[in-house]
Amino acid sequence: MKKLKLFLNRIPRPARVLLDLILTALLLFFCYLAAGAPPLSEESAFRRAEKANLVGPASVLDIVTLPSDWVPAGYQKLLVADAGDEILFYTYYLGTGTSSTDGVFVRREKTDGFLLTVLPMETTALLPYRPSSTYVRMLPVFLFTDRVSAARAELHFTLSERYEVTLSADRRDAAWFTFEVPLTKELWFSIDKDRMADLIATNAFYTKTRGEYPAQIRLYNAEGVLLEERELSFRSRLSP
Repeated sequence: MKKLKLFLNRIPRPARVLLDLILTALLLFFCYLAAGAPPLSEESAFRRAEKANLVGPASVLDIVTLPSDWVPAGYQKLLVADAGDEILFYTYYLGTGTSSTDGVFVRREKTDGFLLTVLPMETTALLPYRPSSTYVRMLPVFLFTDRVSAARAELHFTLSERYEVTLSADRRDAAWFTFEVPLTKELWFSIDKDRMADLIATNAFYTKTRGEYPAQIRLYNAEGVLLEERELSFRSRLSP
């Protein structure tokens, strides 16, 4: 031990500082390997999942932090990517510990360049409202279209004889449209909550449904001129 100390003392100070830095870097590298070599960024985690699922490389459209007034989905961040014929979703759970909603890879095919879907979710259960509550949760609905000239979109769908909604949205960063469907206390306490839960299940992680809910969309250009009217459907991931 004495000899080692003498040997280290003979090393010039700048060289010892460099040696310390190298040893620290090696220690951190081995700790990284021992932790399973986790991805260093959100996009790199998505790229790993892409390779594991034999798709891509897709064009990343955005990494969305879920707003607090959206329906709880079980995770906090969502990467959205366009792979040409399909849209890819990848989730990030930001809490402590592990979660079944962290790193979920979802593939949804377009139909003629269009995809209408709800937010990918862990469960179909809507949070119950207290009778005195006036708080409204929002269910995000995404419309993807290859028609790049569309600047604004309108969405209309009928859930039942008692529930229909018409919404409009501007294009999100030249990529897609996000509509927010209000899930009110009245809806929760009505029979329509079961149909809404089934609609949500069309893009749920683990719940199985073959539900299909028709909707009408209108696309407008930046000058407000109607470009196209089209009928789409919220379709289950299990649909052929």
